[in-house]
Amino acid sequence: MKDLHRDHHETILHAKPESYGFIVGKNWEDEDMCAAVPVIGAKQQLAIIQHGKVVKYCKNILTARKFIAKLRKNK
Repeated sequence: MKDLHRDHHETILHAKPESYGFIVGKNWEDEDMCAAVPVIGAKQQLAIIQHGKVVKYCKNILTARKFIAKLRKNK
């Protein structure tokens, strides 16, 4: 039981952050605003949200940025 307790504390103290989310747009009222939100349970996957709906799931932050740039360019 002690080993399990020690392992738990080691993972908390040496935690590696998962993917971070980000928002692209002028302000909250911007109709073309997009958000890249980390997917729970995935290491790097991000959900792209626009107008309150998931538009696409991207494998990592680089593909999310490319997709949002393409999405904003086409509008």
